[in-house]
Amino acid sequence: PEDLEPICALSDLRVLRLVGTADSGVVGLPPCFGNLSQLRVLDLRSGKLGTGGNPPLPQELNKLVNLVEFVAFEQNAQEFSHCPKKSGCIPLYQTVFAPEDDPQKWRCGAAWKQDLNDLPIFEWHKLEKFWVDANELTASTGFLRRAALAWPRMRTLDLYDNRISLDIGELRAFTDSGSCTLEQVLLQQNNFSGLLPSDILARCSQLRVLHLALNSLVRGCVEKGSDRLVALRHAGTQVQIGESCSHVLKRVPGDDEL
Repeated sequence: PEDLEPICALSDLRVLRLVGTADSGVVGLPPCFGNLSQLRVLDLRSGKLGTGGNPPLPQELNKLVNLVEFVAFEQNAQEFSHCPKKSGCIPLYQTVFAPEDDPQKWRCGAAWKQDLNDLPIFEWHKLEKFWVDANELTASTGFLRRAALAWPRMRTLDLYDNRISLDIGELRAFTDSGSCTLEQVLLQQNNFSGLLPSDILARCSQLRVLHLALNSLVRGCVEKGSDRLVALRHAGTQVQIGESCSHVLKRVPGDDEL
């Protein structure tokens, strides 16, 4: 991170893209990045976050109150033309979903493993884009409720291909304000569970893309009349598509009340 400290002098910086390559990438950010108060876009995609030993995002970043976009997907990912013959290699969601694609994307070795609730992200009240997919992030109970309060302008939330174990019912928090701004929600290939909020589509009128696939304990129903959705993926879940959902949307004893 010390190598990045000269950037901290750029007090009027609005957009910062530190995109990694196959061989190099940002391991972490220096605390002085918190002084970049005019920053709107911080893009760390395809870097090496989580491989340096220390938490890669210092708490001082909570001062980036004008941030609109944060991107940090596919940390320490590599591309191969075939299945790598290395122990400990894990295919990313794109490779699982479309194994015929060339090149394939895998992670071999260290990964970004943190609880999202521990990140310095909840003072970013202007945030509209949060893309941290294809890592090994977790989230303790309440993350989505906390995010909904912190990010009232959120449009595109990409959390897929991580290790997040949450009740999918927490999504309801994005509708509680009465002005849901979500357009895209990607949660596939995690460990979500519980009942999909029945009113998420009705109350999030701008929602066009909803991906839930490969969360085997998520259940619920989406009515066929929800034709404004451009993409709905629910393979590997218990979510049903029906003419009417009244017979499906029943709580099961033990479900958490939110």
